Amino acid sequence: MALLQHSKKLLLLVIFLTGSLKISAAIFGSTVVCANTSIQYYSSSYPTGYTFQWTVMGAAQVTPNGQYVAVTWGSAGSGTVKLIVKNASGTIVFNQTKTITIKPVPAPKIIPLSANGCYYPLPPKPGDGTLTVQPDSTDACYIVCDSSIFKYSAALPDATQSYTWTVLPASAALGTTVTGLGLINIKWGAPSNLPIKLRLYQKDIATGCSDTVDICIRIIARPNAIFSTFPAAINSTVNVCLNATVGFNDLSTTDFNSSIASWYWTFGDGTSSILQNPSHTYTTAGTFVTKLLVKNQCQCRDSMMVTVKVNTQPGPDINCISPVCFSSTASYCTNYSCTPYTWSVTNGVVTN
Repeated sequence: MALLQHSKKLLLLVIFLTGSLKISAAIFGSTVVCANTSIQYYSSSYPTGYTFQWTVMGAAQVTPNGQYVAVTWGSAGSGTVKLIVKNASGTIVFNQTKTITIKPVPAPKIIPLSANGCYYPLPPKPGDGTLTVQPDSTDACYIVCDSSIFKYSAALPDATQSYTWTVLPASAALGTTVTGLGLINIKWGAPSNLPIKLRLYQKDIATGCSDTVDICIRIIARPNAIFSTFPAAINSTVNVCLNATVGFNDLSTTDFNSSIASWYWTFGDGTSSILQNPSHTYTTAGTFVTKLLVKNQCQCRDSMMVTVKVNTQPGPDINCISPVCFSSTASYCTNYSCTPYTWSVTNGVVTN
């Protein structure tokens, strides 16, 4: 909270005589203040033996100390500071009241925009990807993913207010961009267990009254998209025959605080799948790029691609396929007329 930059001061001056001593009496201090701020008021100096009686209305706390009084003002509205000074014989030599205008203080609030998807805070139960703490919790941290951009807004941005954003420490962010009144995009840096704060400073332009609010940020690792294929890819390329079926096995990893929520496969031939471990039959010859896009609960994403080359010829039929025993030998044949032949097996060895 900040004091008013342009505060009005009232000088209440009374000239009086005490014997041959001439004394100037006054109350000094701001007459326009911000709610919940602390101001010190004081009077002119008096001879030894004089007493000071301070009476303050509209304050949350008052601490008098002789010719001084410390006042913490309460909520917006009006208040008064009254001072009575008595001489050693108990005669009132000064009695004056100062009227105080108490201006409201902004109540800043940071809104993690729901478009990010990551608007539920930590901590969940260890290993549980389901986050149940509500975003209005003040004792929890909001999850963000490393190297990802998240958007934040001040609550109900108003042109009569100014907004200043700060990341603490600054090294936690790779970059920040103010996109509008009370709006900011932040690209978060590397995963960290250290305490990180996003701070919003809001100031009323007309009165100068201000306040700040912090939210806790936890940066976790974004998901890592990985998958294997059957037949296996060689140098990121799968070679198959026409009408062959390729199996895709998801091996993606993610931080336990935000489990993978969706898988989206595109097979390069206009078809797609949302299964975790799909298979796909290629019915057209050509070169296709298969891509997996994974997202976690925070909508952070990663992708992986392989190339699938489909031959113009269908694959050969293999005869004599039957169940076999462990360590046994079996024979297989094909009526495919093209040569040469190259046989390969999984979980076995070609002997002849």
